[in-house]
Amino acid sequence: MKRNGNTFKTLLSCTFISLSLWGGVGAKAFAQAPQHYVDFITGSVADKTALMKSLVIDVDTPELVAALPELALEFLQEQVPIIGTGAGMKELALATIPVLKVSTQRQGALLWNIFGLIDDSQVKVAVLETMTATAGINKRLMSPYLEGVHTFVAEAVASGDGNLAASLVAVNFLGKMADPSSFEILFRLLNSGGNAQLNQAIESSLSEVIPSSQAALLRYISQNSYSMAEKYRLLLLVQKNETISPLFKAEVAEKALSSTTINIGDISKMAPEAISLQLAAVEQIADSMWSRAAETVANYFLMAQEQLEQELITSQQFLTVVDCLETLATTRSVSALMEYLGVLNTAAAQDVASVNHEVLLAVIESLGALGDKAAFDNLLYVTYLPYPETITTAARTALAGLKW
Repeated sequence: MKRNGNTFKTLLSCTFISLSLWGGVGAKAFAQAPQHYVDFITGSVADKTALMKSLVIDVDTPELVAALPELALEFLQEQVPIIGTGAGMKELALATIPVLKVSTQRQGALLWNIFGLIDDSQVKVAVLETMTATAGINKRLMSPYLEGVHTFVAEAVASGDGNLAASLVAVNFLGKMADPSSFEILFRLLNSGGNAQLNQAIESSLSEVIPSSQAALLRYISQNSYSMAEKYRLLLLVQKNETISPLFKAEVAEKALSSTTINIGDISKMAPEAISLQLAAVEQIADSMWSRAAETVANYFLMAQEQLEQELITSQQFLTVVDCLETLATTRSVSALMEYLGVLNTAAAQDVASVNHEVLLAVIESLGALGDKAAFDNLLYVTYLPYPETITTAARTALAGLKW
């Protein structure tokens, strides 16, 4: 077999290292070596490739044979920079990578070196698939390469669909690692638009990453680094994640809602995504009965009144805020509803037809359910105004239920 000097040097080195493990360097030791090992050492690149394709490694595989994938990658690592990926080198890589069982940091580093060395989509997919399988067993072995995969997937997505196959596997790898450092890169990629299949994979990986990224998630959703549309998308991802506790979902919702009530400016110019975010957050807070958010919901309630008046939200949407305040059942809930009832009564004194009776009835019933005597004056005033009988009857029922 014709070899250049470097190839021969690599094979000779591998031979002596492996034979020393086998039991001593020499003709006798070589004669005792498993035939697969002998065939690999003495064979051509094509022979090595064929051997890798047929190689099956299990608990009974001799040590020298089990080491062949690593030796093959070492061979590639030394020779590809010299002769390139022709002469069967790419094929050898594709045959070897799936057989490698990464169990040491050295093997992990070798695999990652091949990823950077061979600029071929198929090879990169093979490396990333092996990395993903390894991460499912031992994340620690793959953690040194997280940053490199972050860089690769960001550049691959930016370049378009030409690297889609490798991008998909890279995203799956990040999901399997479930490391908090991957949260921002994945979420930014999700919001960059692009391929629907890739976005689906990113969402799936984010569902694995989010539970370990709670501190980062709370930080991002409460700051202005994300748009309202992005925050809404993030809240929906959190809501449908079954591994996250309802209390944390409510905490995220509270942060999101709070961020929508600060420095808003002209409410009439609010983006629809911001309103959708507010309503989704309110529903989550109510579902989780997160009473700590009562002040935040009460602050939004003032804004929701203007949104209703300007027809930015429907009566039914507004009533979800009323229901949330009732569910939270705090003194802040009472004061917010009581103050709004006062506003409605003042409007009714001028023109009873100007008051939304469906909303008014819901506010009265919520105050009755809360039973706080602080609502007495405003509820009593309802009975003196020219409201329909259904309204005044509801007010009397609420008054009767107040706790003294």
